[in-house]
Amino acid sequence: MFESAKIVTILGLVLSLIPFSVASEQKKALRFGSVAMDIPAVMHKRLTPLTTYLSKELNREVVLDLSPNMKDAIKKVSSGEVDFAYLTPVAYIRSHEAGNTQLIAKTVTQNKGSFQLMIVVREDSDIKNPSDLFGRSFAFGDKAALLQRAAVLGAGVPLEKLANMTFSGITTIL
Repeated sequence: MFESAKIVTILGLVLSLIPFSVASEQKKALRFGSVAMDIPAVMHKRLTPLTTYLSKELNREVVLDLSPNMKDAIKKVSSGEVDFAYLTPVAYIRSHEAGNTQLIAKTVTQNKGSFQLMIVVREDSDIKNPSDLFGRSFAFGDKAALLQRAAVLGAGVPLEKLANMTFSGITTIL
């Protein structure tokens, strides 16, 4: 069985599909889009087993089309430049709002259809619980990833209690 859990990320990416079916296009490769949430070579390595699996199961070539950012991925999905895509929750919502995008599947990791966000610190940090973050600086990955901020709030840390918030633009997939 294809081990999708190895490809699935902590961010709970979703799979969305734009309707595609015209008999004359059946031999044409399907374009599988995704936001490059890591360096493109790493994303390509992660998603190639999925495109290989889909090509085999669909008996049709599936070609990976990585977008450099969420805006480009949303444009490609909502305009039909890609046939289906592996998206973050925020990218899916924005693509759906732009039109022509429908959720057909979601990732499952360890038999769960949800995901967890974590707040991590260095092992030698003096931060031992969420309240130790009060008055400290906090770096989020992506400004558009609202769930990152929700994780901090959910841990009992009001954002206004942080001394500073920055957005690195980096989203590391574990």
